[in-house]
Amino acid sequence: MLSAVTELQTLDTAARPEAVLSSQARLLTLPGGFIALLAKAEQSPPVFIRHWFPVTVETEINDIECEKILADMIGGPASIQMRASDKNIFYTKMTELIKKFEQNNFQRSEKKICSLFLFGSKIFAGMSGSEQNRSKYNGGEIWFKKMPGQISRAEFKLLEAFHVFEPDQTNKNALDLGAAPGGWTNVLLERGYDVTAVDPAEMDGRLLGNPRLTHIKSTVQHAALKKNLFSLILNDMRMDYAESCRIMNGMSELLAPNGSAIMTLKLPSGKWLSKTKHALSILSGAYTVADARQLFHNRSEATVFLKKNK
Repeated sequence: MLSAVTELQTLDTAARPEAVLSSQARLLTLPGGFIALLAKAEQSPPVFIRHWFPVTVETEINDIECEKILADMIGGPASIQMRASDKNIFYTKMTELIKKFEQNNFQRSEKKICSLFLFGSKIFAGMSGSEQNRSKYNGGEIWFKKMPGQISRAEFKLLEAFHVFEPDQTNKNALDLGAAPGGWTNVLLERGYDVTAVDPAEMDGRLLGNPRLTHIKSTVQHAALKKNLFSLILNDMRMDYAESCRIMNGMSELLAPNGSAIMTLKLPSGKWLSKTKHALSILSGAYTVADARQLFHNRSEATVFLKKNK
């Protein structure tokens, strides 16, 4: 959270922290305004801010006032997203009020969001376009159900990355670096990819025998791989972030034209911002950094979306 607040104060140097609402939420005053913040974020996208919304209404919770707030703010097709510091009696009250509101000629749309945050008996509310909120998901939190055949929770990280980065999946020939035991490989196979998995360790037995999987039992550095072959390269290797980035640079020649890559940066405690900036500078030698985010499912890492330099 400290890295996210620092990023916001870098975008708006006059931003003032006002209150800690929860372990994952902060209230800040922006003298420059929300629209100006969005413009600066376009030029310098933050990595560690998963979600934000403008607060235009702040009031104590009561039925009459909150019904009026919803009616006045929404005024058309929208979605209502609510979070709370504590699911207390006021949270229950607002849940019931929202349900009643949605049953009364309410038109749902994912393009316009009414965001609500409950802090004790107080409510903070605002309207914004979903594309303005950094994430269309409530609080930037996307949840997946554990599915039969799931190999590891690491699969959630890749599923979220596909949702957020939306890589081109026209051609489905992927390279998974440091693949064992095969969580990310499993996701790729389920999506119809032909997968080359590189790792000296064994892959999960449930993946063996799949005709679209080739397992190369080798370290990444010693694997013999064809150039310009893969449409997607994945890297979730547990190693120093700088070394992982240098390896990824060497892998760029394996990508086909218009190919892309998704990798995680393992960030030790402290100096996340400077280390992430250093990592992106290394990667920029071989790739265009299309996006970088601290995703909900990898809160001690940053995930980077790369495109091959032409």
